Amino acid sequence: HNSLHHEIRSSKIQLGMSSTNPFLSFVEKTQKSKKTNIIAGASGYIGKSTVRESVKQGYNTIALVRDAEKVNSPEGRASYGEFFEGATVIECDVC
Repeated sequence: HNSLHHEIRSSKIQLGMSSTNPFLSFVEKTQKSKKTNIIAGASGYIGKSTVRESVKQGYNTIALVRDAEKVNSPEGRASYGEFFEGATVIECDVC
C-alpha cells in the first residue's frame, strides 16, 4: 500500500502530472477503498446501467468511454447524468 502510494507520487513528480489527471486521482481515491469496478463500454445500453448499479452498491467505479464529451457535454449530462453520478469517467480507445 505505502509502496504504491509512493510510486504514484513519484510518477506525478517525474511526469509533471497534477492531481487533476483523472486516472491518478482515481488511483489515489481507490487506495482508501477495498473494491473497485472498471466498466468498459460504459456509455452503452448495458454499460450505463452497470455503472449506476456499481456506484449504488458502494464500489469505486471507473467508467471507460471512447468519447468523454458524449457523457460530459450539457446534452450528455442530460442523457447520462443519473447513470454516471459518483463514477470517474475516463476516455480511452483501443488502437
